[in-house]
Amino acid sequence: MVGFWKATRSQRTLPPHKDPALEIVLVSRGEVSWVFDDHTRIARGGDVTWTWPWERHAGGQGISTSEIHWLQIRLAGKNRVRPSRAPSFHAGLGFSDEENRALVAALRAVPQGKVHARGALRTLIPGIVRRDGVVTGLHPIWLRNQVRQVLVELAERCLESRPAPQEPPTLERVRHFAARLSQACGEPWTLEAMAEACSLGRTQFARHFAELKGETPMKHLNRLRIEAARIQLAETPASITEIAFACGFGSSQHFARVFRQYTGLAPGEFRLHTARCR
Repeated sequence: MVGFWKATRSQRTLPPHKDPALEIVLVSRGEVSWVFDDHTRIARGGDVTWTWPWERHAGGQGISTSEIHWLQIRLAGKNRVRPSRAPSFHAGLGFSDEENRALVAALRAVPQGKVHARGALRTLIPGIVRRDGVVTGLHPIWLRNQVRQVLVELAERCLESRPAPQEPPTLERVRHFAARLSQACGEPWTLEAMAEACSLGRTQFARHFAELKGETPMKHLNRLRIEAARIQLAETPASITEIAFACGFGSSQHFARVFRQYTGLAPGEFRLHTARCR
């Protein structure tokens, strides 16, 4: 079932009702509101909204000037009461069980039942409505494919519009610490001290840090320290020992060993090479 509504003036309120199928409404212009048992849904131009067969709803405080296209897509079974299991679309649409589950899960993941339409949805739904009543041998095939595409596009929009999952507070603390570490890499950090700065145990801190940076905390710290040392070797007259301590290394020997691991050169060789390249 499909339909088109163009209101040039405010209309009276629609009485409470349930639809016999999943109803998808594209608001092309204006604004409409639906009143449910526990909330009111307002849809404006460019929005797509949908209601399930078990959702009782009514028009809001009158229907304002608006233009809407709607279609109702049958589900398997009657579904006039909220099912205990996830519903599925009518077998005539040809979705596999896995495809049915993915589509229904995407729509149900947006509890407000509304998304803003992309270009494809804005043309698909009115296109189906305009072809209503066309009688050709190929029309049923065309209609099935168009309805399938509407559901896929709508499910994609639902997935895109979901809010990004919030990071757990522990991971967020480690992210903030890692962002500040380059400015404090010269401090005498140990794994325990870094974990304590995030109010975490060593194991949890190290796991979160590796998840964010792709390497252990100490390897990342050494990488930051060597980068700071390279800048000082190239741009300041400070001695190698002074630079070693400034960058958080306990001795010039340890600094030289780590510097060679990351750059392939000793600190003195790096300074000489940089001077020659100027």
